[in-house]
Amino acid sequence: MNSQCSQASITVGKTSVETAIRGTYGYLDPEYLRTSLLTEKSDVYSFGVILLELLTGRLPVIKSDTFRYLVKYFVTHVEGGRLVDLIDVRIYDEGTMEQFQAFAEVAMRCVRRESEERPTMMEVAQELRVIRRLAP
Repeated sequence: MNSQCSQASITVGKTSVETAIRGTYGYLDPEYLRTSLLTEKSDVYSFGVILLELLTGRLPVIKSDTFRYLVKYFVTHVEGGRLVDLIDVRIYDEGTMEQFQAFAEVAMRCVRRESEERPTMMEVAQELRVIRRLAP
């Protein structure tokens, strides 16, 4: 994975940072692409993409006739009731369908297009701890 940090400075009391658009496509928050503002929810989006990579074994940018990004590919398949087709065969025996479903739901919330609809990282961490306890 090749990623770049943007050149930015943080002012006390600010909740966002203005910067020139930099980063690795596939991980970039759609709002950041529109506004050039990084927020805490931008990190949540990128973390959600990593969760999708872990679950599917796919890279964030897909070379396909239909889909370009893992997020769109994943959301379309899950909404079509095809989560089981997305789970990486290398991890299939490592969890239960209940865990995979819950993990997918957390990831889907992280990659919502609008930042205010995404959870905080604290909420994500708590939900992942709950999923881990679902293990048989």
